[in-house]
Amino acid sequence: VAERLNAVMADLPATVEGGMAPISTPLSDMYMFTLEGPQSLAEKRRVLDWIVRPALRTVPGVADVNALGGYVETFEVAPDNAALAAAGLSLTAPMETDSQMLRKRLEQVHTSRYLQFLETIYERWHAIPGAAALVAPNVHPCGGAQHYPRHPVGQAGWHLHDMACPLSETSFQGALASAATAVAAAEDVLRGAARSYALCRPPGHHAGPDNAGGFCLINNAALAASVLREKVSKVAIIDVDLHHGNGTQDIFYQRGDIWTGSVHVDPSDFYPFFWGGADETGSGEGEGANVNLPLPLGSDGDTYLSAVATLIKQLDHFQPEAVVVSLGLDVHKDDPLAGLSVETDQFVALGKQLKALSQPTVVIQEGGYPTDHLSANLTAFMRGYL
Repeated sequence: VAERLNAVMADLPATVEGGMAPISTPLSDMYMFTLEGPQSLAEKRRVLDWIVRPALRTVPGVADVNALGGYVETFEVAPDNAALAAAGLSLTAPMETDSQMLRKRLEQVHTSRYLQFLETIYERWHAIPGAAALVAPNVHPCGGAQHYPRHPVGQAGWHLHDMACPLSETSFQGALASAATAVAAAEDVLRGAARSYALCRPPGHHAGPDNAGGFCLINNAALAASVLREKVSKVAIIDVDLHHGNGTQDIFYQRGDIWTGSVHVDPSDFYPFFWGGADETGSGEGEGANVNLPLPLGSDGDTYLSAVATLIKQLDHFQPEAVVVSLGLDVHKDDPLAGLSVETDQFVALGKQLKALSQPTVVIQEGGYPTDHLSANLTAFMRGYL
């Protein structure tokens, strides 16, 4: 990355000067670079969009290029196949990452206009003169807005509920691949597997029927539940992520055939803030089919595991024929957001709790920031779960 950046800087227009320096952070390797010169901000953006970004796009491991010329962030994304093999595990990519069947299934959990937005917004956004490199709205509907806009900026504000979902040229393809991974795991269970794990990236449990949020574009857990529902009459989704799965709740809130339950930090003090209270129990046919167990900010691992045990008892009352787990590794004590204080070895206990479920189960990966403990936490969970 540094070599490519230096080459880019050497090719900059004569009126622009570039500088670059590596910076070490707890989460990743970062290269800070600057653009200086007489140009306006718009001109500097054009240099980034037409020179810097294309030059870096093909470099393995590049995670982000700041739209205003701030940084390039890199980190390892390749799985540790040796560690997987030692644990008796392997990763298998889905046979296809897009198909007519996948698109049809997506319409069971998301609106058609939202899916069309995800697929087309990047091109329509860049048809706007001077548009920023990433699709990121500067306006959101508040106060009970009713009118659905035609303009790309308005649609971005409508569908992207927070600032954690900027869209690039390949965001939709990435989300489709993640969704296809969830579908593959669900189909594995329908073929007779007792349990299957879907390493979904990006995650999905904050994505609602008509919106993205919290790094989530397509709701993978909801999609997996919908696929299971094709063959069984009752499915339960248990969400053990640090954050409330507001998108999952929203999708099934009025349905009685898919139960949703979540253990998470109290939204009074934590993202997603506006959903996840204990008084949210479902409505209509879904009354009683939604259970939230919010925990005080900073709760320890024992409190968390106790809440998971309580949630599993609630799940058992529903008597589902299949289960989807939204697994969040961000409950760890050293997660950057530090919402809970779960120790690494307590993920073994979490795995054992979920292994005790008698139903065939699909585990969908949700949260988990790239910390030094992330691999150990997943390994610990798998030791208990398998």
